[in-house]
Amino acid sequence: KRSKNFGTNTCNVGNGGVSCVNKHLIDRTNNLKVLMQSEGNSAEILKDVKCMRALLKVGPIQGCLEYAYKSSVASAADLPVQKAEGWAFCGAALPFLHEVDQAAAANVKAE
Repeated sequence: KRSKNFGTNTCNVGNGGVSCVNKHLIDRTNNLKVLMQSEGNSAEILKDVKCMRALLKVGPIQGCLEYAYKSSVASAADLPVQKAEGWAFCGAALPFLHEVDQAAAANVKAE
């Protein structure tokens, strides 16, 4: 849904979708299915899981950024809705941001 706003809508998922994040998640999931069929693939499995964990952060981060922008240009009537949507996404993204920049996370939380 947000991929067009961030330029991540250039992949053919195969079900009509175009999100590259979703495409990569599907590819990693399918690869894990194969890797888990035999022993000795722990390093590759860990690599795929690490990649998937990073990809799962994209949606909340994109949503947080999108609704931060929408809140900054919203009319007084629309502002509460935009802020509520933003809080839903930013609340999910805050732990990731806190890991890398505690001051930035505190600033997002305060807004």
